[in-house]
Amino acid sequence: MADTLGWRWEFGIQLFPMALCLVTAYFSMPADLGLQSGKKKESLVQALRGFDTKGSITLTTSVTFLILGLVSGRPTC
Repeated sequence: MADTLGWRWEFGIQLFPMALCLVTAYFSMPADLGLQSGKKKESLVQALRGFDTKGSITLTTSVTFLILGLVSGRPTC
């Protein structure tokens, strides 16, 4: 597509699907979604206490090593 239409169309063609996703998300998400979720309002510190830090670090590390392994360029066979 970049060879025939130009590289700018690579980005321009994405505008309609992104707008469609934005409109769909706006109308389909519940109003009480978020930190409050029907209970009393939490502070940022209280909300961060419930965040899974160890799981986030593990996921980030494993995906990083997966990508590094895939782009290293060394054949396995």
